Amino acid sequence: MRSKIVTAATFCASLLTLTLVGCSSTKPIAPMTAYKKAIKTSVALMAKNGMVENCTDMTDSPTYKLVDDPHFAGDYTAAVYDIKSDAYQLIYESDAFTPYALQSGLTYGDKAIYGATNDEFIVTSDPMGDGKTTKSTYKIKDGIFVSGTWASTTKCQLTYKVTSADDEIIAKAKATLNN
Repeated sequence: MRSKIVTAATFCASLLTLTLVGCSSTKPIAPMTAYKKAIKTSVALMAKNGMVENCTDMTDSPTYKLVDDPHFAGDYTAAVYDIKSDAYQLIYESDAFTPYALQSGLTYGDKAIYGATNDEFIVTSDPMGDGKTTKSTYKIKDGIFVSGTWASTTKCQLTYKVTSADDEIIAKAKATLNN
């Protein structure tokens, strides 16, 4: 009986390891190490190139677009365009963007539960502290975050490049300060 328990425990540990680091012929990286590295790389790339997050609801209907351009002239470099209400707003906190939000979660001791598969990280947390947990999934490609799904309500595609059309969102949001 004891050997069955040990065998079952060994099987569960092996299954957990395969779930967290994936099956690979190369030496696997520990999930949290890979997660932290993707955050660091994504934050650095965003600081260098800017970022656009195109977000939809779960039916792929566009909902909002976040733009951060570190090279945008002026005091403000980030804005959100709410597509459904056709409204523009400046963003004062960089935590609105996926890489910074994930970095803050680690920095400020977020008590989230982390999991991983081959190309994605799953974060289960209680963001409001009210006992209601949400599950978010983040896809990684080439060592950076490229998409995220939050609480099964919103999906965002991340692009580490800002165009002049994207900068127009920041300009329109800045114009709302004078209204």
